[in-house]
Amino acid sequence: MTTQQTATTESQLDAVLNETNMGSFIASNKGLVFGLLILIIAAIIGQGVYQHQSQNKDTQYQEKINTFESGIFKNFQDKKAKAPEVIMAYKNLVKDVNGFSGLLPTTLLVADELTAEKMVKEAVEVLELGSGTNHQYANFLIKSRLSQAYEDNGEIDKAIGSLTDLIKAQTKLFEGKIYLDLGRLYMKKGNTVKAREHFQYVIDKGVDPEFKKMAKLYLTGLKQK
Repeated sequence: MTTQQTATTESQLDAVLNETNMGSFIASNKGLVFGLLILIIAAIIGQGVYQHQSQNKDTQYQEKINTFESGIFKNFQDKKAKAPEVIMAYKNLVKDVNGFSGLLPTTLLVADELTAEKMVKEAVEVLELGSGTNHQYANFLIKSRLSQAYEDNGEIDKAIGSLTDLIKAQTKLFEGKIYLDLGRLYMKKGNTVKAREHFQYVIDKGVDPEFKKMAKLYLTGLKQK
């Protein structure tokens, strides 16, 4: 196309665009409009590439998790590997998958296996390593398991802290159970004032009848002391 033909075509395009207000704006600011279009298209393409890369990364992370479970963790279950080996491998896995939420089931599996083998201290270590998540449901599962592991390990203050973190997070998942356990833990510490507060909360605001019933029993026991 010659320079004269190009100029003629642009003039015709401008004439058509100027027939409307929007067209007039586009005709006067073609460079800006086309530049914005290019940016929008680039953003759409970029988002697609990001999602594709994220999916690829998640697939790679899941492969690493599968390798851990079918390798060193399976050997531990079969009594062919020791707890320190599993924990070291798990530590490396945590670094490799970089906060990937798909690690949660594996974290709970390893912690449960260690607990079953009476290795509560090691289970606590694994749960603490896996607790760096912002996902509210994953956080609830980890923190609630941690509380039980801390209690089994005789670390009552840490058990209370773990459950208190869940209350602050306001997930409202099993709230009655959390307050009931807090009351029980405070009772273990001998802090009857805090214990009563938490049991009373379950009675007044709890929705699960079983938890309310248990809270009343605990509270009756405290009043008899």
